[in-house]
Amino acid sequence: MTTFSQFILQHIDGVVDEFEAFARTTGPSAEHLPSNELRDHARIVLEAVAADMATPQSSSTQHEKAQGHADTPFSRVRETACKHAQHRFEQEFTLPQMVSEYRALRASVIRRWTQQLGVADANQLAELTRFGEAIDEGLTEAIAWYSQRLDDSRNLLIGALAHDLRSPLGAIQMAAQWLLSTDRLQEGELRAVTRIASSSVRMTGYVSDLLRLQLGAIAVHNEGSPIPSDELPTLFQPLLQRRTGKPRHLGSSGLGLGLSISREIALAHGGSLDVASGPESGTTFTVRLPLAESEGRADPPRSRRQRTQCSP
Repeated sequence: MTTFSQFILQHIDGVVDEFEAFARTTGPSAEHLPSNELRDHARIVLEAVAADMATPQSSSTQHEKAQGHADTPFSRVRETACKHAQHRFEQEFTLPQMVSEYRALRASVIRRWTQQLGVADANQLAELTRFGEAIDEGLTEAIAWYSQRLDDSRNLLIGALAHDLRSPLGAIQMAAQWLLSTDRLQEGELRAVTRIASSSVRMTGYVSDLLRLQLGAIAVHNEGSPIPSDELPTLFQPLLQRRTGKPRHLGSSGLGLGLSISREIALAHGGSLDVASGPESGTTFTVRLPLAESEGRADPPRSRRQRTQCSP
């Protein structure tokens, strides 16, 4: 008897054809996307689900996965879903559009599966359940990645705006203070300039609060060639460089001081700068800085960290 995973692979072309026809109707981002980019991700997701279902699974593991508590390695389903979410984000898909793709895949496969069944036995129902769980696992990972990326983009925008607002606010505040120091203002003018000065001070405080919030989010990741393990212990030492054979970026001093200075700045603020690099996980530099404490609080400084990537 054909297993569910075998059934998926046997009917994958038809499912992907149906998926493309549906995806074209979800919005402008999908309408103009090349066929291969729209189809390939659906195929890859289904292949990952089929591979997951072909892997033996104990009843206890299945129960834990169904509850969302399974402490398992980064599965192929999750990794594929994360990369699918990244691609859809870059193509300006909305979150509901991406979620609808998983609903369409699930519905297409289940409809085809049930149409060829007579009376389902316990094993077939169990496979149907596991298929739903695998799709849910991928969907959960995709939503988590997409939502985190939206938060990162929003925080970056807020931080950039707050940073750029400081200069004009500073000019307003200095001009208002200069006018107040001239002693030449009439009563009405004095009230207006005083209001401008006090408002600019309040706005400067708001901008500072926004910038302070952004300091908690500064992890950087890429999935290029990993840093050799023998270079990691000396990576932050001054005057040492990696010999990659590649030309330096424009503006680079080439003195091997960038990472060393960055770490010293983090340490000077009571924080840290660390690196993790590997062939599967890519390279991540993580800065941790203590959050500012309110007056009168005796709690120890806390740190905030964010990391967004498509591997463990």
